[in-house]
Amino acid sequence: SGLWKTIDGGENWFNVTDVIGLPGMGVNDVVMDPYDTDILYICTGVTTFQRGYGVGIWKSTDAGNSWMKIWGNGNTAQLVQKLLIDPANSNKLFAFINDKVYRSENAGQDWQIVFDEIYQPYSWKTRCIRDAAFKPGSGDTLYIISEGTQQFLSDTVLDFHPEIWQCFNASQENLIWARIDDTLNWQYSKRASIAVCKAEPDFLYCSFSYNDENNFCLFRYDAADGAWHKKTDTITENFLQAIDEWRNDLLVSPGDTNVFYVGGFYVSKIVGNTITQSGAFHSDAFHVDVRDMMIIEGSSPDSGAYEDILFVANDGGISKTIDGAATWESINGRGLRITQYYDLAVSKTQAGLYAGGTQDNGLIIHNPDWGNPWNIHVIGDNYSTIIDHSNSNFIYSLLFTDIPGILVSTDGGLTVNEVEGFPSNENVTHGWPLVLDPQESGTLYTGLRDGYKSTDYANTWAKFSEFTIPPHMLDSSQKVEDLQVYKLDNRIIYIAYAGPFLSTPGKKLFKTLDGGLNWMDISVHLDFLEYRGITSVEIHPTDHNKAWLSLGGFGSPGTLKVIYTDDSFSTYQDISEGLPNLPVNCIKVNNTLLNEVFLCNDAAVYYRNDTMLLWEKYGVGLPVCIVSDLEIDQAINKVKISTFGRGLWEIDGMDPNFSIPEDEVMNNINIFPNPATDQINIRYSTLRQAKDKLSDTRSFDKLRTSYSMFIYDIFGRQQLIIEIPAGQDQLSIDVSDYLPGIYVIVLKNKKRFLGQRKFVVK
Repeated sequence: SGLWKTIDGGENWFNVTDVIGLPGMGVNDVVMDPYDTDILYICTGVTTFQRGYGVGIWKSTDAGNSWMKIWGNGNTAQLVQKLLIDPANSNKLFAFINDKVYRSENAGQDWQIVFDEIYQPYSWKTRCIRDAAFKPGSGDTLYIISEGTQQFLSDTVLDFHPEIWQCFNASQENLIWARIDDTLNWQYSKRASIAVCKAEPDFLYCSFSYNDENNFCLFRYDAADGAWHKKTDTITENFLQAIDEWRNDLLVSPGDTNVFYVGGFYVSKIVGNTITQSGAFHSDAFHVDVRDMMIIEGSSPDSGAYEDILFVANDGGISKTIDGAATWESINGRGLRITQYYDLAVSKTQAGLYAGGTQDNGLIIHNPDWGNPWNIHVIGDNYSTIIDHSNSNFIYSLLFTDIPGILVSTDGGLTVNEVEGFPSNENVTHGWPLVLDPQESGTLYTGLRDGYKSTDYANTWAKFSEFTIPPHMLDSSQKVEDLQVYKLDNRIIYIAYAGPFLSTPGKKLFKTLDGGLNWMDISVHLDFLEYRGITSVEIHPTDHNKAWLSLGGFGSPGTLKVIYTDDSFSTYQDISEGLPNLPVNCIKVNNTLLNEVFLCNDAAVYYRNDTMLLWEKYGVGLPVCIVSDLEIDQAINKVKISTFGRGLWEIDGMDPNFSIPEDEVMNNINIFPNPATDQINIRYSTLRQAKDKLSDTRSFDKLRTSYSMFIYDIFGRQQLIIEIPAGQDQLSIDVSDYLPGIYVIVLKNKKRFLGQRKFVVK
């Protein structure tokens, strides 16, 4: 989702990294120069679910208006966990990348490795540095802590605890490091956290859990005697469960060093051996799964008493407390569109009804018939979601808590119930398909290790395949990635499997003509499946031998992204030309004479039809982001998409013979001067670009309409609207009365959004 900024305490937010134009930017850390607040650094990398990219370290010198990369090449797949600025010299930076420490002495222009000592028991998996901290008030003493891991041998399991290292001379040229965890009474833990406090600068604190997260320990390291001392007795309260490899953050109160805050499932406040659980599973103010915390010394405006002010980042956004975690408020204000959707379902019978499964925010449903059209059913992670094609009261959504399951609504999404008959014994995790029978209402299909079918509205399920036994006998790591039923004959079904990689090409794609009694392995000719994974299958609406496959992973631009066949993959065509080197997440066919095909990848939506040789980016105005699913709402001529990290979007249906790529529109809306003080001049050449792209003047004449130009401030408040007559391609606007800040110009005609561009008023 990138980096977001608010200047009014969270009432309004705007993204400041969209200008970079890179997809799925997973930001792990943001750091501000203590001597110049216009200078920012962000650290990126994949941490969970492999849905964010490691694109290095980026720097802004103008408060986020523009960025430059200062570390990393391409999609580096590097985990930049954290960055520290020397408290005495802001040109000196320390970056903690995978298992190494890098240092720059010129504000990021050059880097050198200054630490590479973490023991790695495996050659194929890196044990990374998880946290780092300077001793308060000192640029000489630097602490780091790594992950823990286990090595499974034939007759034993070796525990490798997290490693804690101290650098004694971080301001010097040649650094001296030493491990300081040898006297710590470790129990095995995958992840531990460290913390420091200005009030006790000579102490280092470490927290971790063990025994399946049921026990929590908090220790203090005393530099005077070089030993660790238990700060609290071992805690076994359930409040501190879920302190694990995904969630573990530790803070010390700046006003009272006997008060600690631990971020796990909730926020737990520890005073001595007393624990107070804070937060809620899901509420308007707080969401579970704490990812990061920041503490600020302050006072409660109501009581006047000293209380800690905390900001907490969790799986629902950002929460704030001004009374030491006694109460919470959400600061998820307007514009903070960060929901991670796995997929999207659109009703065929009720306009405006749609639903989507999300990462840790459950099932979200929009129904315009409700007073508040949004309803959120938060249970856990929800994946594939469908709305019955003949009765929109029935909505189904797959979910995963500890085991697979399914939610069913029979009242259009007002309420949901988890059905007990789902085949949860096949315990596969994180995403699998759910398909509605194209002919029979209440008949559904899903795939876990095998294919399952329900004919009674998801109440009971029965297998319709046997891929875990001979003759096919799939690998134990394989799960169903997609499943599609032919619209004209529900006995014809395709099933696509994920993994295993670096294996024989077969056993990845199957087809049945008789409802599952007999299966054909139709992947034996698809050699590329040895190292590429299928993400979705789409069957032609009137010919089941014609089908499309979308592929994940990386390769070369314009190859092995989309595969087409007209003979059930006995032969195939690679029709990927025009696509960037990014994973394709799904592909959808619109039932028209031109065979219109849409796809979603990790950057945008693309389109092609039978008259086109190349894929073209579809529409403008969408930020570069991971597009997870697409639905064509033919009733209202709209295309709706879900994204992983930027919410839901829609666009009016376009003439398929015409598209203006976003970068082309952006490059042909010119604003000068920018920044400005009194006046801006705007030139745009959209019509000329459109004429070049269209082969006949009649199609071009349809575009010769008037345009509307809107100016918004960063909060989305409209400042100005100008109607522009056909043929005019430049104008000037007086901005002398505008407050200093960032503004956005949006250009539209009656049918579509055409482009936008930012400008700055000084």
